[in-house]
Amino acid sequence: MEEIKNVRKRDGRIVPFDKEKITEAIFKAAKSVGGENRYLAEDITEAVTLYLNKKFQGQTPSVEEIQDAVERVLIKTGHAKTAKAYILYRQRRANVRKVREGIKPPDLIEREEIRNIRDIKISVVRSDENLTDWNREKIIEALLRETGISRNIAEIIVSEVEEEVITSKLNVLTSSIIRELVNSKLVKYGFEKEREKHSRIGIPLYDVEQIFKNFKGTPDQLSLKFGQHIKKEYAISNVFSDEVIFSHFKKEIFIHCLEEIDKFYSLEVNWRDEEENLKRAMDWCSFVFFKSDKLLNWQGSNNNILRAVEIPLFGGFDFLAEIVKERPFEVELNKERQGDILYVGKISLNTPSIVSKDKIFSIIKKAFDEKRKFLENILSDEIKEFFDSFKKKNYLEISTEDINIENFIFPDEDIKIGLKTSSENFVNYLKRIESKNFAIKGKISQNNISILHEMKEDIFVKVNLW
Repeated sequence: MEEIKNVRKRDGRIVPFDKEKITEAIFKAAKSVGGENRYLAEDITEAVTLYLNKKFQGQTPSVEEIQDAVERVLIKTGHAKTAKAYILYRQRRANVRKVREGIKPPDLIEREEIRNIRDIKISVVRSDENLTDWNREKIIEALLRETGISRNIAEIIVSEVEEEVITSKLNVLTSSIIRELVNSKLVKYGFEKEREKHSRIGIPLYDVEQIFKNFKGTPDQLSLKFGQHIKKEYAISNVFSDEVIFSHFKKEIFIHCLEEIDKFYSLEVNWRDEEENLKRAMDWCSFVFFKSDKLLNWQGSNNNILRAVEIPLFGGFDFLAEIVKERPFEVELNKERQGDILYVGKISLNTPSIVSKDKIFSIIKKAFDEKRKFLENILSDEIKEFFDSFKKKNYLEISTEDINIENFIFPDEDIKIGLKTSSENFVNYLKRIESKNFAIKGKISQNNISILHEMKEDIFVKVNLW
């Protein structure tokens, strides 16, 4: 008896015959009626395979013919409940395929005909706080506008939602409930990307109540917190790709300032720059570094301002020693002066959590590209012209305490790599500065400032003070 080797898909493609798919389908049907024995599903699959080999003699059956064979074997072997569940499963899958093609299933058409002879008296509370009557056409229009699916599919989905609303016997609905019902249908029919576009971003009611209860700040600060949450959720849902966000959630990488997705990460400007330019920098950057030699006499009032000065280490040590008498400070060692650089984004690499070292850098590059693309889309021409005058870079931060940095070289010229380490390790990583793409950053205090004596004469130090 010759065995079958291939299967004809519904679209005409020929693919290899896979017994495991039959087992999965049978086991899912069995579980839906209380079955838990996967080995039994495998035994039934063997019986189905024997039946197919005998019937088709090495020829290629279609998917439908294989499913018919599964039904026949389930009934013949006394598994009537599983057979019924499998038949229902096939019907649901067939309906899904029809809907995705924009074809209304016959049972939905029948129910629509009955429903259309009745008046639907349901009120809807809209998101703008106005009360209106149920209007299926407006829901269809919203689906078309927000997701881009075809009108036929939108009509089918809204018809099913309408039926559920009538069955629920609710007289008043909110627009958020309607949106949730529509999204559940999008998921049901495999329109996950469209569901994301149609989703409402916000905070669960329970979480809002807990924040109100536990927040210690002012009402205005609380409003800011809620606004930041919305912006962060938008960045996660609509700016970065699934691959990037999944890596962020797995803690392989950390994307800084997600709630400030519409800002550049940081910019260095001259303290004596034009007032209008300074305001633009502060409005559109998460951090603004003012370059000045008068660090000790300056008192900052804005939280997003850091003071920075870049000096040659050779000959500037006494100046650094004076600063450190006041408080510890953060220094960044560079081989060359960086100039006026606008950092588009900052990502930290969490090396212990990385699954694939080869893949991680493509994910990081993708994240930076997605952030830059979003900013370019929202900037006005005037603001864009101002920021175009600065050299743009991305900043990748790597902790060097527990890895061999030789294995993590990112060649992209648009990305500056900062080796974040304790000040005691500055000397160990000094050779990394030979590449202008690298910097070494750490905290310096009075008891370890002498480490800087061991640096090379051509090293520049950028001092950051809060």
